[in-house]
Amino acid sequence: MSLADGRRYEHKTHMKGIEMDFRPVRKDNLTGQAARCSYRESTVYDQAATIKLVQIFLQHPMVRLVYFNDPEVRNACGARVRSWPKHDDHLHAEIWECP
Repeated sequence: MSLADGRRYEHKTHMKGIEMDFRPVRKDNLTGQAARCSYRESTVYDQAATIKLVQIFLQHPMVRLVYFNDPEVRNACGARVRSWPKHDDHLHAEIWECP
């Protein structure tokens, strides 16, 4: 999750408190830092479950967009899911800013 006060964070886009990253779903239920996987790793990446997870996120009216490079997730979930450099192994969700 980004920092609401705008302090520098791991990613230059995580500055407003409205962005967060999460991992794609795995087939083997591994968790923690070792659980990172790319959508290109078909032996561990659960594409169907990741699509369902993104669809659940997008149902919430506060979710503005999601960045993830798996073209099948983008096709299944629509225009609010976009490709972005270095987003093969994690998804980036952004909510609408409050006025």
